[in-house]
Amino acid sequence: MADLESTAQNITHCNHVGTMKTIHILHLEDNPEDANLIQTMVKRLDLACHFIWVDTKEKFENSITNPELNIILSDYALPHYNGLAALQYAKEKRPGLPFILLSGTIGEERAIELFKAGAADFITKNNLQRLAPTIKRAVEEVEEKNKRELAEKKLKANEVLFRQFAENIKEVFWRFSPDGNDVIYTSPAYEEIWGLPISGLDENPLAWYESILPEDKLKLNDFFSMAKANIASLEFEFRIQRPDKTIRTILSRASLLKENGQGIVGIIAIAVDITLRAEFRDKLQSSLEEKEAMLKEIYHRVKNNLQVVSSLLYMQAKSIPDPTSRDLFLESSARVKSMALVHEMLYQSGNLACIEMHNYLQNLTKYLVEIYHVNISRIKLFIKSETVSLGIDEAIPCSLIVNELISNAYKHAFPDEKPGQIQVRIERIKKNILLQVSDNGIGFPSQVDFNNTSTLGIQLVHALTKQLGGDIQLDTAHGTTFTLVFPVTQGDVSDEIQGVVNEDGSEVHL
Repeated sequence: MADLESTAQNITHCNHVGTMKTIHILHLEDNPEDANLIQTMVKRLDLACHFIWVDTKEKFENSITNPELNIILSDYALPHYNGLAALQYAKEKRPGLPFILLSGTIGEERAIELFKAGAADFITKNNLQRLAPTIKRAVEEVEEKNKRELAEKKLKANEVLFRQFAENIKEVFWRFSPDGNDVIYTSPAYEEIWGLPISGLDENPLAWYESILPEDKLKLNDFFSMAKANIASLEFEFRIQRPDKTIRTILSRASLLKENGQGIVGIIAIAVDITLRAEFRDKLQSSLEEKEAMLKEIYHRVKNNLQVVSSLLYMQAKSIPDPTSRDLFLESSARVKSMALVHEMLYQSGNLACIEMHNYLQNLTKYLVEIYHVNISRIKLFIKSETVSLGIDEAIPCSLIVNELISNAYKHAFPDEKPGQIQVRIERIKKNILLQVSDNGIGFPSQVDFNNTSTLGIQLVHALTKQLGGDIQLDTAHGTTFTLVFPVTQGDVSDEIQGVVNEDGSEVHL
């Protein structure tokens, strides 16, 4: 007993059992034997604990400020102090700590008084087997309560943060019911943009919708069926008329609000006033349409002028008896016509920036057949083309090159009514365009230096190739094959074409 009394103020430790954290217990008891008995009982019940034993009012009040405390055990009857007074003091200083009273027997009225004062439980000393589960339950309840309070604090903090955010942005933030017919929350920006009071949405939740111009209301059909159609997100633009009759353009984005990622509990949306942006966009679109119309008119007039020049040259050629002179006029007519075709296709196309080369080559070769009176049953022409589009700066020189090479083939490759074939091939390879004109005729004259000739047509081909920033090769192994490779834009032409081959399978080296 002397040893126990000499260590009465020391801290007693119990074994840590399982994964339960250590429970810190402030034990108010004036009888050392009872204190030792209670601590031993708790230890035998495998309750991981840490006791702080005190036996006077002063020690109790000094120890209650310990921040690690989880629970208070107190005897009811003490010299110059009692459990009710200790309970009242504890509730004042540490209202969240469970307070369990231990005593012999007290009357029913006294027990009721203790519970009214906030006691977590009352256990008689002859029934201490209830102590461990009572301590566990009391601590768990406190922890659960603390978790709830912490969650509530976080929720309230988030609500405050959300409201501060929503109430200080210029956009309208909404929360709707799943069917979109009821407005659960609207930020204050609604009054600024719609010009209507938020309170009006309580009486008429669709007041915001009724402000939309009739011709724009159909754009919101998907919004009201988002949840039913399981449309995850939606963006739509509409116009509203404010009470002052002004029109504003609104861009809104809506998303489904799901609970735990599954059940749909509503729709959230944000609405932005884009009136100034829409006005600028409309002006820009109008200006663009005017410029497109002007550009189309320019293409149309250039095409007409070139067509007139081509027709005059063709008519003049018909009146010249000398074949050599007549051919010069016909060649000039074809060259002008090839340029006119570019402007004509640009005028007819919805894209004024470029033309599709397959259709262009078909039109050009059809015209060449007509002016050179080619017998298409004797000389067949094939066009092998992928979807290749070129801008006007590339299309015109490319068209003139094709014109020269096909014209030469018609005039020189098949003498004495010899049959044959001409093939035009155009495709895109990486950042380059491959253009190939080949025939299976008598071949390019061996005595003529392709790279150094006085022939106007060939000189024109070289000049136009240089203008395109490309390179052209001649292959006479099987007839005549001209292979031109040039970059899509007038940029870096150092990229090599890998795997480009002639019709006979030989590789093109650039």
